[in-house]
Amino acid sequence: MRHTRFCARAAATLLAVAVAVAGAAFAGTTPAIISEGGANAFWRQVTPDALPPFPANAPDKSEDACVSIGYVIQANGTTSDFAMLKSWSSKLDKEFPAGDAYSGFSRGAVASVMQRRYVPAQAVAAGTGVTPVFTAATFAYSQRADADLQALRAHCVVEDLPGFVAKVQDKARKGGKGIRRAEMERQLATPQSPVN
Repeated sequence: MRHTRFCARAAATLLAVAVAVAGAAFAGTTPAIISEGGANAFWRQVTPDALPPFPANAPDKSEDACVSIGYVIQANGTTSDFAMLKSWSSKLDKEFPAGDAYSGFSRGAVASVMQRRYVPAQAVAAGTGVTPVFTAATFAYSQRADADLQALRAHCVVEDLPGFVAKVQDKARKGGKGIRRAEMERQLATPQSPVN
């Protein structure tokens, strides 16, 4: 049973990342895939980070957790095409299982990223466009005042996002899973909880 849930979770992650990158490409320009923090060469965030609160529906309030969310910075500076790349729980000492028990962590992170706005880092030359970017943001959650948030984040940071995406796309191709528009729309239509 545990192996089945892990396989289902891995398949969902593969699909979500492939959908995010394919969805952005489907919309026009294929985004550059840049590891967390590297998008600064193209984009400057102009809104303050809205840090998500610890989820009220968390299964254990003493639990520490983290999530890494992949997303596209669109040409207009908004964010879209969200995918949970990695997650971790101190109680499980591994990735979250699929299901609603841990969904508050990922939903809070996505809601936070949805509020971000960006402007091009450099003046855009006349006649040239800006580069859409697929990047990531990692969030740590803890109720403990003495928690080391950087150490918690380390469980979820995707150091090499281009390599991670290439591996996901390769697994999707080898598994014969084509990306269809209906799947993209279904993934993107998943309701998100607002940040309080």
